[in-house]
Amino acid sequence: MKPHRLYIIMCIFSLLFLAGCRDEEAVQSAESKRTITVNLGIAMSRVAKEDQVVYGDANDMKVWLFDQTGRCVQYIPVKDPQFTGRDITGDPVESVSTEFDVTDVESLQFRVLLNTDGLNDANGNPLVLGGETKIDEIDGLTFQFGTTMPDGDNKVPMYGKEKESITIDNKREYNVDIELVRAVGKLEVLFTKESEDSYLKINKVEITQGIPTKGYLAEVSDNDDRSYDKGSIMLFESEQEEEGVIDVFLPQSEANYGDFSLHADKFQSLVQEYLLENPNGKEWNDEKHDWTYPNVPDGETYCYVLRIDYQTLEGENPKSKKIYLPIIERNTWNKIFVRVKRGEIDTEFELLVEPWHEIDIEVPPFV
Repeated sequence: MKPHRLYIIMCIFSLLFLAGCRDEEAVQSAESKRTITVNLGIAMSRVAKEDQVVYGDANDMKVWLFDQTGRCVQYIPVKDPQFTGRDITGDPVESVSTEFDVTDVESLQFRVLLNTDGLNDANGNPLVLGGETKIDEIDGLTFQFGTTMPDGDNKVPMYGKEKESITIDNKREYNVDIELVRAVGKLEVLFTKESEDSYLKINKVEITQGIPTKGYLAEVSDNDDRSYDKGSIMLFESEQEEEGVIDVFLPQSEANYGDFSLHADKFQSLVQEYLLENPNGKEWNDEKHDWTYPNVPDGETYCYVLRIDYQTLEGENPKSKKIYLPIIERNTWNKIFVRVKRGEIDTEFELLVEPWHEIDIEVPPFV
């Protein structure tokens, strides 16, 4: 009987040992970290029409991933992003992939900033951003341009976020598309004269009113506390005898007022400048184009004012005209076409919203 008792005892110990192994494996599984991969497709709109598309690199990019509590779970700085990919619309895309632990993560939010190195904060100090920057801080960031202005449309500050937060379920991989929006507007001023034998020289183009003291990286509708400077921004100034002399011409017989943008090759561009958003001014739409210059719109003391000094006779004292600009919105390319006659200036305003959209808007002539 002793051998049988020994066999039974050994069987009991074996069962206990195996049960102990199974419990230990379950604990390890519960305590193990769960990782996922997130693939970001970060797109920005093209900067010209289809036949003149400009794809370019940017200076710097910063990517944040936040969980449902606002905790930063990933911070990814990217130096010199190239945006060599293309989405289905042809817009340039930068791809970023990251793998990380989501053990306590229920959902994800994303923030992307482009071209923020070299910007200042609203107090004029260098803008400092990193992994410790909170999501609310990113959404409320204000900025000023630093000592150098952006030297290309893809190098202006931009902001992007996901359309809706991503819920973490049982998938191992998530694809997220983010669209970047330029946080500034662009102003271009183009000139032509009325005939080949007429004379036109542009001496100076400057903004003389309505200069915001700061811009917002994210679009704001509430808590807009911008103030405005009474200084000026010099956009163009002729420093040599031939500088600013306009050689192109567009006769009245070839283009009436309202058709200038159809003859852009007959205009000479002298100004291309990036401007902070200014919500003051007339808001243009497709139905009402009757804001006549140079009258100051009621209650628009802080709208941008463009001053043009010019000559229609060689050696004469410069004349001066003012253009009260409409609202300058982010991601808009604002083109002003100016045909100068001896007695008046005709202007047409073309608002390009994309790719920086395209909407043609006309402005009546002023004398």
